[in-house]
Amino acid sequence: MELANNRLTIAKFFGGLAILVSLFPWVGFNILNTDSQPWPLFFFVIFLATIPKKVITPKNFYILFLIFIIGIFISIFESNNMFSFLTIRAIYNYLAFVIVFIGFYNYLLKFGFPIKIFIIANFIWLAGGLVELYSADLLQSIAPQRTTSGRGVTSFAPEPSFFAVYLFFSSWSILLANEYRLEKNIKLILLFNFVSFFVLAKSAMGILYLLIGFSFIVFYHLFRIQINKRVLKTLIIGILFFVVIALIFFPYLQENRYVDLAIKISSELNPFDIFYLDASMNERLQHIVFSIHGVFLNYMMPGGFDTFIYHHNYLVNFYNNYFWWDQGSVKILSWIGDWIYQLGFFGIIVIWYFFKISEEKTYKNFIERLLLFIILLSAIPVAFPLVAMIFALLTYIKKINYQSI
Repeated sequence: MELANNRLTIAKFFGGLAILVSLFPWVGFNILNTDSQPWPLFFFVIFLATIPKKVITPKNFYILFLIFIIGIFISIFESNNMFSFLTIRAIYNYLAFVIVFIGFYNYLLKFGFPIKIFIIANFIWLAGGLVELYSADLLQSIAPQRTTSGRGVTSFAPEPSFFAVYLFFSSWSILLANEYRLEKNIKLILLFNFVSFFVLAKSAMGILYLLIGFSFIVFYHLFRIQINKRVLKTLIIGILFFVVIALIFFPYLQENRYVDLAIKISSELNPFDIFYLDASMNERLQHIVFSIHGVFLNYMMPGGFDTFIYHHNYLVNFYNNYFWWDQGSVKILSWIGDWIYQLGFFGIIVIWYFFKISEEKTYKNFIERLLLFIILLSAIPVAFPLVAMIFALLTYIKKINYQSI
């Protein structure tokens, strides 16, 4: 019994360490010359090796893993250079997603959601952003940074947009684990995160995530059978708060190109023109469209890890030069686009599986998974640990609700 308890304590330690490094996925102290770091994969492997008894997996996971491996092997042979850095990086990204999912899922089953680790990590991220406001160079030795004057800060991420991605997924993870109950400490961290989207990160994609998330909240409540007074009051307060914050920080953000673009579009142009006028938005939409279109050009087969660029000229002409910014890239700036282009229908099966095992027959769960799907169309790295953790959390919530997976 004492030996089993000791093993459980060791497993909990390594599990907590794996979660902590997963919440700082770009922190590597410049040891490796890459953005994403291998530490989440490394420590979750150690955690899985130390947990007592067997590793628990969702139903049909090993069949899924076999399909996943077959897709990787085919994609390797479809690549122009089978042993390039791109191939190695892609394989690592996919394996990291799977291992982090299984690792965090097992941690949840054995120890529950580590709310304290998430909250502490979140405050450290916010503190890092404030430190960077004071001195932009202080964090460069901890994580790579790519930002310029006038853009937002990066904190422990390489770019302001990735900082915003972290804030969004951290907030959502905490809300999911707390069943959307807004206790005092939860309200506080959500408030800080919300303000940080505008004051620290200042990322157009981050603000777009907020707008999409808020739209889904409104949609969820409007289409429920009953809308009670408390829900209506919360929605009204939320709208007013959003407007007040926007008015307060409008002069501060007025020089930001995204605010200037939004003003121009709202007064003169069709809102959809934002994807044409803004180079960053044009590039991101291009990667979504080209990856989806590209998988059909490949007849649903894996496209390889370095071939994405070869469809570029054809697709630019196909869409009448609407996509003008990016001159072609081998890296796909879409989480879902990466899976489906590089792994073809094998990747589609993988995506379907993870959405399926997290499915509950509830309206709320449907809205959650639909929101996740839309967000994952955007430029989120495949190896970003919080995506795997969200899937694990949704699957765990389904399991504790006594539904078979």
